[in-house]
Amino acid sequence: MEKNQNDVGGESSVQNMVEEIENLMDEDDSSALEVITFSRRFHKRIETQLQNDWPMVKSTLKDYGIACELNLVKYSMTFSTTRTRDPDLIDKARDLLRLFSLAVPASQAITILNGRHWDIIKLGYQKDGLCSKFGIKREQFLERRKLLFHPSLKGDILVALGPIDSVKLIRVAVEECMIHKIPPASRVKFVKDVKMQVEARKRLEALLL
Repeated sequence: MEKNQNDVGGESSVQNMVEEIENLMDEDDSSALEVITFSRRFHKRIETQLQNDWPMVKSTLKDYGIACELNLVKYSMTFSTTRTRDPDLIDKARDLLRLFSLAVPASQAITILNGRHWDIIKLGYQKDGLCSKFGIKREQFLERRKLLFHPSLKGDILVALGPIDSVKLIRVAVEECMIHKIPPASRVKFVKDVKMQVEARKRLEALLL
């Protein structure tokens, strides 16, 4: 996909974002403008996905008073807003950048702005990965991952999104499966509440990256 010049950051990109933020604010607020900007890099392989998602991202963040830029030259995403904004919103925006960098689709990732819970579970040999922490051999890792996901899924990072009880359940089920080879279905079937059980099964289809 051809890179659009409008998506490429330059020396004036920060100033452009400041002007965009000013346009999102009331006149009474613009005099006290103090901009905070934060960025995150992303892998080239998700460039097309981010380009396709970016109109939705920009439209959604505009409602929260956050300007955003996708730089396809440096493979980076930048958000800008003011320090007078809700600190909790700023933290969520930072988390949103992290989820985007892990290839979580925008339609799912932006739900954290409304309070949806999330968790990142590292399965492999990266820092803090379950295989690294518990000395799980490569063959064991591949075998146990098949208990969690379809064999065609090859990633080693899982992102869970949903109600906090479901997200916690996913982590427990994944850790039991990867560390002790306990099938996740056995964890789900002990959930007594039917609605919770259905929700848990849905969440066990979380994103594997």
